[in-house]
Amino acid sequence: MSAVEIPNARFDSAIREKGVIHITATASDVFGPALEKILAICIERKTRCIDLRIGLPHKPRSTGPQSQNAHCWGHARQIAQEIGEGVEETMYWILARAEKRGYPVARDKFGNPKPKRWSEASSAEAVYAIDQAHEDAAFLGMTLKEEE
Repeated sequence: MSAVEIPNARFDSAIREKGVIHITATASDVFGPALEKILAICIERKTRCIDLRIGLPHKPRSTGPQSQNAHCWGHARQIAQEIGEGVEETMYWILARAEKRGYPVARDKFGNPKPKRWSEASSAEAVYAIDQAHEDAAFLGMTLKEEE
């Protein structure tokens, strides 16, 4: 594990036990108000753990007319009409089946896998969902209209 320098960080203490590193830092200096809010919730709920993931930013899926968002929801709407289900439920199952293509999996509160929320999907992940909608329509014998 290599050290990373965080500008303006003041780490008051670091304790290593059972493969976990506990770091106490001045949150406002390092992570700002968002982390302070999460830590306040943890204190209120009397929990001693948080899940903090740090990664590179991703390109969000496109929105608006002629976008990936409109494209996928348009296909979900057409499939939902064909099978007699709700659009939200149809979209959920499109995303669930898109996992085999590489659409990311999240976990619910009980640790069960579920598709990552569509609102958090990146541009690359949206492609998996659109391709899955095309496959689902072909399976149903439908011809999707690319109007969105």
